[in-house]
Amino acid sequence: MSLYTPSITNQQILDDPKQRWKTICLDYRIWENPTQMIETFNPNWLEIPFQQSNISKMPNTQGIYMFILKPSNANLVNNQNRHILYIGQTKNLQKRFGQYFHYEHSDLPSDQLKRIMVLLWKEKLSFHYFETNNVTKEDLTTLEFDLIDMIIPPMNDRFRADSVKQHVKLYSPR
Repeated sequence: MSLYTPSITNQQILDDPKQRWKTICLDYRIWENPTQMIETFNPNWLEIPFQQSNISKMPNTQGIYMFILKPSNANLVNNQNRHILYIGQTKNLQKRFGQYFHYEHSDLPSDQLKRIMVLLWKEKLSFHYFETNNVTKEDLTTLEFDLIDMIIPPMNDRFRADSVKQHVKLYSPR
C-alpha cells in the first residue's frame, strides 16, 4: 500500500471499466502554441508497433518518445483516430522501449499509470520517437516538458508549467 496510490492488482485494472476512461485536454490554444525549443528542434518522428519483437530494432541513442493509442478499426475516420497517452525522454531508446514490457509486473506506485497503460492497451499502442543526438540533458528535459505541457497526455502525471498544473488540478480527475 502506498501513501500516493491505492494498491491495485492487474486483474482489478483489467476488470474496472473506469480505468479505460481518461480525461484529455482539447484546448487547441495550448496545442497551437509550440515553444521555441520545439520550433528549433523540428523533430522527425518515427513509429514502431509496441511489440517485444521490436526491441532490437530500436536505436541505442537518446531521444524523446510517446505512446499513441491506435484503434485498429480502419473504417473509423480512415484509421486516423489516435490518442497520445504518454510522453517521455531517455538516454537509450532501445533500453527504455524494452523496460515498458516489465511494467505490468510492477507494484511501485510511481509505475501505476504506465502499468495501467500497458495492461489495458498493449495490443493497440504504437511507440513514436525521435533521436536527439548531441542534445544536452537539460535541453532534452526542456523539450520533453514542452511537449508534455503542450499536449497534456492523460498518462503523464508530472507537468512543469504552473498554469498546466492548475488546469489539470481543476479539470482532470487524475
